[in-house]
Amino acid sequence: MWVVRRYRGRPRGLDGQGLRWCDRPALAAADLLPADRPILAALRLPERLRRDTTAYYRVVSVPDLEGARRQSGLVGAACRSAAEAEAAAEAGADFLVLSPVLAAGELAALCARVTVPLFARGVALERAWALGATGINALV
Repeated sequence: MWVVRRYRGRPRGLDGQGLRWCDRPALAAADLLPADRPILAALRLPERLRRDTTAYYRVVSVPDLEGARRQSGLVGAACRSAAEAEAAAEAGADFLVLSPVLAAGELAALCARVTVPLFARGVALERAWALGATGINALV
């Protein structure tokens, strides 16, 4: 799956598979394979993270990550460094929320190393996307 921000025309499967555009509400009712469900959950994350808790996710400190994983919804780890972000991803965080501002190269390298969505701080949204981040950390 991909997040498509601009498009035109109609999608068409080139290998005989079904393909269609879906907005977020329509995805909830879509007939997806079980392996696609975590992707669907991640698509509920905003581009600008402004709240630390919603019906779909919550952000916790890294020490609280293990206990929070036992509850429902996505669990994000509030990380104070790139190393802490990598450790949180390894520990099972569904997404990472950086509090420090990283240099562009360091942010791009971190995004390449982790396999979960990452929210960067101190960078414009489109620049964050270009560096590999999912969005920006706008938490106060």
